[in-house]
Parts: sequence; structure tokens; C-alpha cells
Amino acid sequence: MSTRHLRVADPNDLDPAALARRVAELEAELRARPRFGLVFEEQPEDVVTQCTDKLPVLTQLPSRRVVSPAGPGAGPAHLLIEGDNYHALTALQYTHAGAVDVIYIDPPYNTGNKDFRYNDRLIDKDDAWRHSAWLSFMNRRLRLARTLLKDTGVILISIDDNEQAHLRLLCDQVFGERNFVGVLIWQKKYGGGNDSSQLVTEHEYVLAYSRHRSHVAPFLVPHGEKYLTRYRHADERGRYFWDTLARPGLRGAITVTVSDEFGSVTVKCGISQAKADTLLALGDIRIVRRSGGEPSVQFKQRLATGKRMRSIVQKATSEVGGTSEGKEDLEAVLSTSFSYPKPVALLKHLLAPFGAAAVVLDFFAGSGTTGHAVAHLNAADGGSRQAILVTNNENDICTDVTLPRMRAVLTGQWADGKDHDPLPGELRYYRTSFVQGSRHPDTFRARLAAGATDLIAVRENTHDRTDVSPGRAAVLTGPGKVVAVWAAPDTTGLEDLHTAAVAAADEGVERVLYAYTPDAGDPDLTGTGPWDGWRIEPIPAHILAALRAR
Repeated sequence: MSTRHLRVADPNDLDPAALARRVAELEAELRARPRFGLVFEEQPEDVVTQCTDKLPVLTQLPSRRVVSPAGPGAGPAHLLIEGDNYHALTALQYTHAGAVDVIYIDPPYNTGNKDFRYNDRLIDKDDAWRHSAWLSFMNRRLRLARTLLKDTGVILISIDDNEQAHLRLLCDQVFGERNFVGVLIWQKKYGGGNDSSQLVTEHEYVLAYSRHRSHVAPFLVPHGEKYLTRYRHADERGRYFWDTLARPGLRGAITVTVSDEFGSVTVKCGISQAKADTLLALGDIRIVRRSGGEPSVQFKQRLATGKRMRSIVQKATSEVGGTSEGKEDLEAVLSTSFSYPKPVALLKHLLAPFGAAAVVLDFFAGSGTTGHAVAHLNAADGGSRQAILVTNNENDICTDVTLPRMRAVLTGQWADGKDHDPLPGELRYYRTSFVQGSRHPDTFRARLAAGATDLIAVRENTHDRTDVSPGRAAVLTGPGKVVAVWAAPDTTGLEDLHTAAVAAADEGVERVLYAYTPDAGDPDLTGTGPWDGWRIEPIPAHILAALRAR
């Protein structure tokens, strides 16, 4: 308990009623405190204070767009957002609430070797608030991230021993202990190294939590090439090999009889007679008679969609790589070095279970390994996964590392000079910016509406923008959709916006109008019958509610 609660005047001067009220307040405070779990001192943070009188939005920088060699619109539009991740996550509350399939982050590990910066101050081992500062920092961002996940969504967090125990308890608080999925142990190197006087540390962790664990499917990863060689036959239902049906030592084995034109064979196995008859009719069971005449019942062991992800991911016995491979990946693409980048193969392994159309968010994007891995997965299976990468530009990392890496892998122009196929997709570059508050609500709403066009572009995945009237009206276009934005508190120019929007709308595309209204109600479109058939969304009330609900 903080000592500030215990400072009192001379006991003889105390008002008994006031004292009784204070005791009741302290008792209520104690009852409200958690009785088990992580307790840490919340630390103030400058980037949070910035949001007290202004709200973060997103602004597109078209000059930094990366277009696929296959042409505009060929593949998903990945997003790179430059800015503090607290500001970006706040803006994403409007654009992507409940829309993200999987979040992967590799936050600063807070080793005490000045790898973690808090309020522009590098934190070292001797800082008395070292762990509290890190937990405050992570707590704010994880709570914002949780609201972005779908009900089926999962967050994966890389970490090492410096904060792993604390992070586990923090995630129990943020996501709920019941939504803990598991911990993956990644072998990042094999042998060597003297990073501890007692032990050589060869591993890191990946913590997995879900939004709602009951909604999450098993984590299935693709089979390796060595495993696939066993399934050497194929028919219209996929790959298989012939396996022996009999399982005499199986607990609860069932006796079934299989017949063909040469006779019947009875075996003990793990399926019912009805199932055996069905498989026989499908041609998935056969009787093979060996050279001595002894019969053997075989069935088609079919290739499953994938195998469940294992909790131990070994560099030595798998293809996920380690820290040395991460460095090699980046050096091949950019001919530059970076501190401890994760290998692309590890990220592909972690992200593969979440589907070919997954929205993947990384708000500690660093060198861009997550974006590289997402594009690689799309190339492998024809998927349409979208990567949303967020990083600040400290030491020019966003402009000099993340952006060039994504440009290289999406165009095939690597620094190593070798021939590389461009990976599918393009990149849109956004930067966090702010709408300044005002003591006059109408003024603030007008500012927010005028500054929200690029925020709407991200929400609707319509990134091509044509200003009809700067700050008042714009048309956004994207795959199968046209969005008109009317951000002015009067109807001046609304007819011009309609003309431009209709001209941009091909037959059959979805049509959306975002229209200004001074409150949360429907916009006043009196006399605007031409907008019939358009989905109409009010602004800025819903934007304001989302950004302030952090």
C-alpha cells in the first residue's frame, strides 16, 4: 500500500466521520485489489499523454507505395505504418476492431543492456523501475491489441527469460488465463556461445493466447518433404499409402471381417464393421495375399491436411532456422545487418495454421520479417494473407530497413544480385498523424472528419484516393469497392462528389458513402436521392468513439 494513503493530521484533530469514511475507502481499495497475479506500478508514458488533447489518425504517403511487377492490384495490399505503436494501435481501433486473425510480435526483451527505451530513456539493469516500466508499456499495447482480434484470433509473442514469467502473468490478466493456448520453445541456436556464466542459453519462447480459446481450431502446420515421400500414391481424393489394417495390440480393438472374391479375412483393428464395409466399397480397403498365400488386409492411409504444431521447435531437427539464419535472410535481401532478426522460416511456421486469407498484424515489425514471411506463404499456396506492419522510425529503421526489405521481396530485386521471383502483393505506406483537439466540439468534429479519409481507406481497403475537394470530399477505390467521403458540415460540393464517385464505380462493385453528421445519428441527406443503393456510414462520431475507447 502506498504511504500517501497513510499521511494524516494530528489524531486529536481528526473528524471521526471523516476518519470512518477514509477507512471505508481503504477497505474498498484493498478488496478491489487482485489477491493473486501480477502487481506492478503503472508508469506514465509520453506517447499516451499526447493523446489527451489530440487523436491519432493515419496519413498515406503514396510516394512510398510498392507496386508488384504484375501490376497494381495483383495480390493483397500489405500495410506498413510508420509511427509509435501505441498511436497506430489506437488508430486501428477504428479500422480493424475484431478483424485480425493473428498477431505476432517480437517486443524488446528488456535485457537490461539498454535494448528497451521508455520515454526516450534507455533502460539498464540498475533501473529500479525496469520491470514496471516494461510491464506498463506492454500492458497498454496488449489491451489495445486484444480488441483487434477476431473471436477466433490468436496472439503470438516472442520473449526470453528476462520477462517471460512476468509476461505470462500479464497476459493472464489481459487475455484471461482460460485463453492461454500454450508456450512454444524455439531453439534459436545449437551449441556454442557464452552468454551466461552458468548455462548456454539455446532457446527463446513464443507465448500463445487466444481471444476466445473455445473458438480456436488446432494449430496445423504443413508436412515436411521427408514426411510426404511416404504418401506416394494418389487418387481423386488425394495422396495416400497402403497401411496394414490389423492392430491386434490396440486397446479396445474391434474384430471385423473383410471379404473379396477369393474369401474372407478377420482382423482386429480400430474401426467398426460398418466403417470397414464402407471403405471396402470405396476401394479404400484391399486384401493382399503374400507369396506364401497368407492374406493381409490393407487400407489407404490418407494424408491429413496438416499436423498439429509441436510445443518444442528445434533448430537442429526442423527447417525453422535460428538467429544465424535470420541474419542471413536479411543480409541476402538488403546486404545489411540487424540485431537478432527472426528467420523467415520460423515466422512461416508460426503463421501457417491461420489460413490462406488471414489478416496478420505485427506492431513491433522491426526489420520486416513478418511481412516477408506472409508474402512467402502467399507465394507457396496462392493465398491472400495481408500483413499489417507497424514500427517507429527510430534510427531510420522504417525507411532504411523495413520498407526496402518489403520492396525487395515484392519486386524480386534483392541485394545479393541473384534471380528471385517477386512475391505476390503490393505495399501501402502510412504514417501516424494527429487531429488536434478543441474546446469547441463542432470544431473538433469537423477537424476529425476532414482528417479521417486515409483512416477510412485503411478500414475499407480502398487505398487509391482522388480528392474532389481537399479536406471536404474524396473518392477512394479498391478491389471491388468505391468509397465516397463527404467530410464537410454542409452540402457544398456533394453533387460533384456523387458525379466523381459514380464515374469511378464499375458495374457490380460495392458502393459506400461516408457522410458528415454532427452527432451519432444518420447524416442529413435531404434531396440526395442519387445516393440510393449506397451503404451510408456516418462520420466522425463512430471514429471518435472507437479512438477514445482505448
